[in-house]
Amino acid sequence: MDGTGKTLQKLMKPYGTNTNEKADITMSIDREKMNKTRENYPHLSPDEWEYIQTGYAFACKLLDFDGFCLHASAVALDGRAGSIFRSLRYG
Repeated sequence: MDGTGKTLQKLMKPYGTNTNEKADITMSIDREKMNKTRENYPHLSPDEWEYIQTGYAFACKLLDFDGFCLHASAVALDGRAGSIFRSLRYG
């Protein structure tokens, strides 16, 4: 997949290859659906929305390869740490 947004292009570059071998993982993102669902998130730029949707598609595709993507954040307040986890089902 060729990203059209600056963020995605920048992040994809280190993982690019100059080979004609078949890729292990391929994804297809419905651009029309992606653009329609973006209407629900007007605070995000098209570039940010593409980045989020591509990451979600990749995380879902990893499941076909017995893999998973764990996205979590941690914060500290008054010397105590807390973690925030988000399930994929909420996309």
